[in-house]
Amino acid sequence: MSALTEQSVVTMAGAYIEAGYFADVEPEGLYLELSDSERYRIEMDCAKFLVLAGDMVNQSELQRAGHDFYFTRNGHGVGFWDGHLNGSWEGREAQLTVIAELFGTDDTFTLGDDL
Repeated sequence: MSALTEQSVVTMAGAYIEAGYFADVEPEGLYLELSDSERYRIEMDCAKFLVLAGDMVNQSELQRAGHDFYFTRNGHGVGFWDGHLNGSWEGREAQLTVIAELFGTDDTFTLGDDL
């Protein structure tokens, strides 16, 4: 992506949050309200990811990138690395997977056993 914009970060972060709810909150049937600081941290992670990915992610791929960033960094069994199956990240899947894994796991949507 040649120009990192606030809108591109917000778009990717929105998809990232959607993936977190889908993978880790909805199956539990619970509701989780994100704080402003959690949203900000997610946006900053997405911005950093986009900077590291450079031209490997374009504007039309931001939503898919947000989903795959969440799934890949948290080891959900899908993500950038399986992009070759539908051609979505063809030729870029290994590099994007490595970048996502640099961030470590994100426990924002992990509810724990005490709920």
